Amino acid sequence: MAKVALLIGVGEYGLGLNELPSAIKDVEAMQRVLQHPEMGQFNQLKTLLNPDPLVMQGEIETLFADRSKDDLILLFFSGHGVKDESNKLYFATTITRKTARGELVKSTAVPASFVHDVMRNSRSKRQVVLLDCCFSGAFAEDMRAKDDGSVDVETQLGGEGRAVLTSSTSTQYSFEQQDSDLSVYTRFLVEGMETGAADLDGNGVISIDELHDYANRKVQESTPAMKPKIYAVEEGYKIRLAKAPVGDPKLSYRKEVERFASRGELSHVARHTLDARQRQLGISSAEAQEIEAQVLKPYNDYRQKLQQYEEVLAKTLEGENALTDNTRQDLKRFQEVLGLEDEDIESIEARLLLSAERFRSQSVKSPQPSKTASQPVQLSTPATSSFQHDHSRSSPIEVSGAQKFSSTNQPNYPSASHLLTRQQFLKWAGLGGAGLVMAVVGNEALDSTVPQAKQTVITENKTVTMATSADYPPYEFVDTSSGSQEIIGFDVDIAKYITEKLGYTLKIDNIDFNGLIPALQSKRADFVMAGMTPTAERKKNVDFSQIYYDAKDTIVAKKDSGFTSAASLSGKKLGVQLGSFQEEAAKKFAGVNVQPLNRINEMVQELKAGRIDAILMEDTVAAGYLKSNTDLAATVIPNEGDSGTAIAFPKGSPMLAEFDPILGELKSSGKLEEFITKWFGDKPA
Repeated sequence: MAKVALLIGVGEYGLGLNELPSAIKDVEAMQRVLQHPEMGQFNQLKTLLNPDPLVMQGEIETLFADRSKDDLILLFFSGHGVKDESNKLYFATTITRKTARGELVKSTAVPASFVHDVMRNSRSKRQVVLLDCCFSGAFAEDMRAKDDGSVDVETQLGGEGRAVLTSSTSTQYSFEQQDSDLSVYTRFLVEGMETGAADLDGNGVISIDELHDYANRKVQESTPAMKPKIYAVEEGYKIRLAKAPVGDPKLSYRKEVERFASRGELSHVARHTLDARQRQLGISSAEAQEIEAQVLKPYNDYRQKLQQYEEVLAKTLEGENALTDNTRQDLKRFQEVLGLEDEDIESIEARLLLSAERFRSQSVKSPQPSKTASQPVQLSTPATSSFQHDHSRSSPIEVSGAQKFSSTNQPNYPSASHLLTRQQFLKWAGLGGAGLVMAVVGNEALDSTVPQAKQTVITENKTVTMATSADYPPYEFVDTSSGSQEIIGFDVDIAKYITEKLGYTLKIDNIDFNGLIPALQSKRADFVMAGMTPTAERKKNVDFSQIYYDAKDTIVAKKDSGFTSAASLSGKKLGVQLGSFQEEAAKKFAGVNVQPLNRINEMVQELKAGRIDAILMEDTVAAGYLKSNTDLAATVIPNEGDSGTAIAFPKGSPMLAEFDPILGELKSSGKLEEFITKWFGDKPA
């Protein structure tokens, strides 16, 4: 019996089709798990990247030809699926294109009927097809396309002993993006096999139906609009695809986390239960944190998409009194790109539209200002926003001694509907920055043009958001040992010290490192502290504070690996954190195969599994990971070019001028030295 696989990834296309950069990464990830001796155990596997139709058909025919009855044959395709005018399915190749009228040029693609024919003629009775592709539209449960037709996948690719799994996604945006190199569907297929989590019955084997159930649940948690499908005949459901560890402590802990994380968060009871299980199973805090982060990631992805939609809708309503048809179409497309269904956004739209209407009604109905004295006017805040800023739960704002408006200083609004200014709408909808003030006097809105001395306003302390990537101990990491799940570390202590000095309330958002600068640019964060080096490239996009700490680059590898310099890594796979200073530095190492990954703990896992040879990270961070991974060792190498750690701000942010003097005070007072000793165990050089 043989296990044979062909993995096809097509990311480059001709006219009329979007590129899919994740397709090649999908193939690499599937190859990793299917060839692994303790997972897929496929003894024959071939990859095919960006082929033309002739080559692709030839390799598919070879895959199914001359096989025995007991052979397991697997075909994986990541790329575009396209249909013709008769709803026949085609797999796109690197030369596939459409005409100016949007019709498929059939000679440039591989018809699904061809795949069906070679599968039907194969002697193998165990055939698996994994399709992470689109059908020129997103298909719902009944496989009906959103544009105008359907593709009967079971008819075209089903059959005895066959199992076909599809992602049911449509465009580049729906299954790429969101801080992952892989498409959404492939990401969870790989995760299910790689971690063993798809072994739902715990018998040490992952069957096709178990893999589908796992991937489908995970996809739905992060991208509800995607509907993965399974089509199988007879034994197809129970084809055994991969092995899973039995009695593995990490897998046992993961299943405990899965049990408690069904609502996307861990309750107080769950936290204590998991801490107890962690001790019983003998896994480290770092390992527990890594597992929890991976399990909760789909839920966090979903929340982030909802927040993105809410922010975009709020800003749209600032400029439009009523949503036009064109705007609604644009919002619908944005919703599809995020992978959200109508029911996901209903409450957001209802709340924001109602808030806008309430404000306009309040503005129109307010009495004219008195010629002698204005009475205080109170505005109650609307239903709380999902952003959970403190000001959305504040008491009514009171304005007394309001300024009398004359024809010379009154804002010239053409009509009552124009009273809704940008800051005012954000205040009323519960979406604006905390600490800003909005009030209505009579039927006129006070905005920033009114002299502040004329107003007596009760305000709240401003909440500022720090974005970080809490996988970088001792700079920032999640404290799992205490059960609080609080983000702590060197950077956090400094941020708390500075914001307390300035009278701010600090909120911390944990996102992937490569999303930090975009968070500043999109105003989703006020500043970033994440062990970030102020390189020349980053300075083009954000502003930096003075340097507050300078660490050294370190090669982390298995003991006795002999990696002592950049030169010794030539021809090796070197892991780096995506978007980090180390990624840029590693690209300058001659002959090194740089492997960017989102998180440090992912790289450590890849290193221990032998899928990369070494990791480049800061010495202080390496020290933390070495404590719980005694089979690894670190070697410090000289820094070249940019170095040091600083705070990042949006371009032109006034907060830079507030933070820098306090950073200087931290250094001169010796307080910074206390933080360094606390977290790094030594005094600064």
